[in-house]
Amino acid sequence: MASQRILPDMMAEDLAIQPLEQAYTIPASWYTVPRFHELDKEAIFCKSWQHISHLSTLQNLGDQFIANVTGNP
Repeated sequence: MASQRILPDMMAEDLAIQPLEQAYTIPASWYTVPRFHELDKEAIFCKSWQHISHLSTLQNLGDQFIANVTGNP
């Protein structure tokens, strides 16, 4: 599976849900490391619908709002 190739070495304990008092956020580097961006694209953005606009931008019958999400139309 492609997503397994781009993940860093992790143990199941690293992904376990912690009580709020013990919880912490992901490392800041995960927001800038290309392999995490690829994982997000593959695991999240390419597998589900993404909100790109509000209904108020479509005012007339037949109006469309077109965008690319992670390089996909």
